[in-house]
Amino acid sequence: MAKKKHNRAPLFAFVAVSVLVLAGAGLWIASDLARQARDDAAAAAIVPKLPTGPMLEVHANALEVRYTALDEVRRGADGLVAATVLRVGRSPNVLDNRASMIVRYETIDCANRLLFEGRIGEFDPAGKLTLVTNGFSGKRGRPAAIEDGEVAALCAAALPKRRIVTGAKGAQRETQSMPDAMEKFAEANPEDADAWAWLCAAGARGRWRDQTPADCDHAVSLRPDDPGTRLDRGYLKTSS
Repeated sequence: MAKKKHNRAPLFAFVAVSVLVLAGAGLWIASDLARQARDDAAAAAIVPKLPTGPMLEVHANALEVRYTALDEVRRGADGLVAATVLRVGRSPNVLDNRASMIVRYETIDCANRLLFEGRIGEFDPAGKLTLVTNGFSGKRGRPAAIEDGEVAALCAAALPKRRIVTGAKGAQRETQSMPDAMEKFAEANPEDADAWAWLCAAGARGRWRDQTPADCDHAVSLRPDDPGTRLDRGYLKTSS
């Protein structure tokens, strides 16, 4: 009796399809890894900097105040918004138990209220960059949290009417308690406009010293176009 021949065509077809599927998956993974490597390289080339232009306050709590740099907002045709967010601690070195200020570059998907985190830079009270890391939010981003006030602000039809400050140093003076060594630092650096502006701001907010009026005069002489310092000096003159 002749042996019955088995039809192996379906098996060969299955193997061939499997090979094609695996090859396609391998190419997709390789392509995805290559894209991720390019994205990582592009992110690594970004050195975080403290914003210097106008910034809108977007969130505040007992630990920190968050701002978004208005002149660094970029809106794409795809509905995505690129933003720079500055976190300023209420006291020095309070953010993540080490940073005074943190800059985060992010992309906002307004349609879905999602955030894609990019490069993150940590700064000490003097404004020196101390640590750079990459944010993590996954390929599809992460849902915006309550403290991510920039999402609601930048995705609204019109910007909310909130406090605007000029530059990271201005935000720091408005938000953060002055370091104890600032008096000595300012006196050792008579041309440092930010240090003298901080002494003036501290005096206007209750940290008075006998030299406070002179501190404000000197701060204004160093930077006469700084509206915050001129307001602080004006407040001291009208309240004295």
